[in-house]
Amino acid sequence: MALVNDSYTHASILALTNWYRSATLELATSTTAPTVRVSSYPTEYTELEEAQATSISSFLLAIFIMIPFTFVPSTFVGYIVREREYKSKHLQTISGMNFYVYWLSNFLFDMCCFLVTILFTFLVFLIFNRREYIGTGEEFGTVLLVFFFFGSATITLAYVCSFAFSNHSTAQTMVMMANFICGFLLVFAIFILRIIPSTKAGADVAVFFVRLLPAFCLGESLFNLAIRQVLATFSSTKKSALEMDTTGWNILYCALLTPVFALVTLILDHPMRQQRTELLLHNPDELPPAVENEDADVAAERSRIEQHHITEGALSPGQVSTDVVVVRNLSKHYGSKVAVKNLTFGVHHGEVFGFLGTNGAGKTTTISILCGEQLPKTGRAWVAGCDVVAQALESRKHIGYCPQFDATIDLLTPGEHLYLFCGLRGLTAAAADTMVNYLLNFCDLMPHRDRLSSELSGGNRRKLSVAISLLGAPQVIFLDEPSAGMDPMARRALWTTITEISKRSAIVLTTHHLEEVEAMANRVAIMDHGELKCLGSMQHLKSKYGTGFELNIRFNDASRSLHFLANLGQAIPGARIIEARQNKVLFGLPQSSRLSIVFDFVERNKDAWGITDYGVSQTSLEQVFLRISDHGEEHPQ
Repeated sequence: MALVNDSYTHASILALTNWYRSATLELATSTTAPTVRVSSYPTEYTELEEAQATSISSFLLAIFIMIPFTFVPSTFVGYIVREREYKSKHLQTISGMNFYVYWLSNFLFDMCCFLVTILFTFLVFLIFNRREYIGTGEEFGTVLLVFFFFGSATITLAYVCSFAFSNHSTAQTMVMMANFICGFLLVFAIFILRIIPSTKAGADVAVFFVRLLPAFCLGESLFNLAIRQVLATFSSTKKSALEMDTTGWNILYCALLTPVFALVTLILDHPMRQQRTELLLHNPDELPPAVENEDADVAAERSRIEQHHITEGALSPGQVSTDVVVVRNLSKHYGSKVAVKNLTFGVHHGEVFGFLGTNGAGKTTTISILCGEQLPKTGRAWVAGCDVVAQALESRKHIGYCPQFDATIDLLTPGEHLYLFCGLRGLTAAAADTMVNYLLNFCDLMPHRDRLSSELSGGNRRKLSVAISLLGAPQVIFLDEPSAGMDPMARRALWTTITEISKRSAIVLTTHHLEEVEAMANRVAIMDHGELKCLGSMQHLKSKYGTGFELNIRFNDASRSLHFLANLGQAIPGARIIEARQNKVLFGLPQSSRLSIVFDFVERNKDAWGITDYGVSQTSLEQVFLRISDHGEEHPQ
């Protein structure tokens, strides 16, 4: 019989080798054949040895649990920032969404999603029989409390962090990194500092501050539960899983932090707080600087608004106004940049108001002010008689809004979108069914009713945005580039829709497709560098800013255009070249030109000058737009 110390890994092998050699020697010196019988009777692990062996695997398991849980909060912050980034939240606010309901519904949904994560985590514990986490009812209940309150605290903290970001991708990345540092690296750092005698006292104090981070609370709780069995072998009693130094402090911190973070979220996003903050910089009665060289039509509109609407949007005695949108002396600055400068105009009921301008001219900023998304620096504006600042909630009830970029929710279908906004508008279930079916047919979305909006084409997403803006039959509809991304056929159908809707509502339309304005707008305003440069009907602007007629000719040889112009100038004095691109040349003709002379001259000379085709038209809105924009570039504000 041999006794072997198995603390040395290869001791049993060496003992067996020595035994075999002894048997071989006996065989060589003995006349009888020896027998060798090997049996192993290892002694059982002591409680300390078994605790040490299992603690290593528990320690590694705690690490692998913490790593995926650092990704969880980033999913919650991403959707919140995305809704704000794409103005989906603002669109819901305009439609009547209650501020508290928005955050409560988000929290309840996110908690339900997190509970599913907890369920699968416990399933993994059960499959691998991790007794340190689900061994008894005490461990199971403790871990459940740790996960539940970690979820509530980290979700509300994600809401607070969302206000620091304007891009959802950046928000997800930064929050994930912060949670990895707090829930993984920081836990390790505190654990090591507590082991070192010289730093233990400082670590014991610091831990009460770092527990303000839910990710640290989760990581420390998992570590403490993992090593609890090992620590029990060095003492006469085993600590309770709910003891304060094990998980109790972490659970208490997360339970208290949840309402604190929720309250901070509500304060930061509360409409009244935002409004009061901006009102500190808003002086509606401050006289803006006068606009130099203001157009006569713009000055006449300013005079009309100031005479009819004396104060608070009210009419002067004996006056009757059809204006449903009134803007007076509106200004908006971004630092030193002037986005909107002393803007004054009115929009009548039943008209399509074309609002044009180059990129950065101030169109979208003006619409954002009228929709209550931003506050002006000076001036006032009214929608359906309600001040957009002082009566913001009331004014939004009369507004339909199609933002410049689609504010749809990727995981909802067109039908679900419309039902959602019907609910926000306060429609009954029966009325919602009728309205949804009507708008889906009206905007040609019925074939795509049950497709996710993320799967829709760009044109169909714009149709959905327009349909949302029409819900509730608002008095004023703001359409910010509604036809962007649409094919020609869909664009024509949209024109028909807008024309039909304009019979019941006032429509403010911004677009870069000038043919849309020519087809639909009753009046047109063109902005440049924040100022209103012109205002009037289509024909009025063409007559005032146009150059008369345009002669568009395509030559088989572009070099002949100058010689042709010399001869054309003799027949029609004042003719000039407006634009020349390859073989196509655009000539400008005076307003007094007789079209019979123009056609006669071109027909007689088209073979001699190599003219392949030509056309005569009145000055287009595009030329008016370019002329005003070019003038603004020459004299920037």
